[in-house]
Amino acid sequence: MAAAAALSVFVFGMRVSGTDDTAWIVLPGGITVQPSEFIKICFMITLSKHLSYLREKDRLKSVGGVISLALHAVVPMAVIHLQGDDGAVLIFAFIFLIMSFVAGIQLRYFAISGGLLLTGIPVLWRFFLNDEHRSRIMALFDLDGNAMTNYGWQQYQGKVSIAGGELAGRGLFNGPRVALGIVPEQANDFIMTVAGEELGFIGCLILMAILFGICVLIIINAAKAFDFRGKCLCAGVFATIASQTVINIGMVLGFLPVIGITLPFFSAGGTSVMSTIICIGLVQSVRGHNSGDMDKAEIRRESLSRIRM
Repeated sequence: MAAAAALSVFVFGMRVSGTDDTAWIVLPGGITVQPSEFIKICFMITLSKHLSYLREKDRLKSVGGVISLALHAVVPMAVIHLQGDDGAVLIFAFIFLIMSFVAGIQLRYFAISGGLLLTGIPVLWRFFLNDEHRSRIMALFDLDGNAMTNYGWQQYQGKVSIAGGELAGRGLFNGPRVALGIVPEQANDFIMTVAGEELGFIGCLILMAILFGICVLIIINAAKAFDFRGKCLCAGVFATIASQTVINIGMVLGFLPVIGITLPFFSAGGTSVMSTIICIGLVQSVRGHNSGDMDKAEIRRESLSRIRM
């Protein structure tokens, strides 16, 4: 079903206001849906099963096994790239890397991949990035010229809003720049600018602490997971939330180019929020199964103790 939704974008896809891709479809009633968000969930589930299968067959460290994992990741990433949503492609890449690392893929494969990526940067810049992508990257280094006119405008205004909030902020719903909508997409990708202006530096720290705490709890669940697939699945959810958080905040602060990544739990957007909630539900499911396994283990220990008696 997720594959059908992804392919349907090429037929019924549309561009939503505030985006630069055609990765959206419109359902009856005018509801817009971004299929890549649900493909991300399917990708984590299937990749965890793939990793578990390779582990059972003792092929997790073989060249053939690693190549099969790479092909598993390349297919959905290529489809989403063709939709124009390269920000989602980057999140898929982080999911793949972190899940593979947690599963036990040897570090030499990561080193080889990193080396190929570095040597391929000129090719990526020339043939895979379009003029808009290159302009967004160059805007990070051209604050005097590009920032006030075109691709750097959003980041510049966002930093002004955050700076205007100072330590404690202007007060919730009292941000003058927020009320005027000066920062484009301030309810979506640039929601941190609203927090900065209205809640100040303290509010931003609290917001980041909440996301950091969620990531820590996911890591704890992964560490306690008895099931290998559950451990990998938790790693995928952690990769999703952590990478989106780091990239989103980096975009707002002008350290990274704007690539349309939402801030988990806080940015507006029904598909993104629903996808994140489903991800947390998967982690809760892993935790529930862990509790069941612990109960079964306790029952077995009690049974053995009674037999010995």
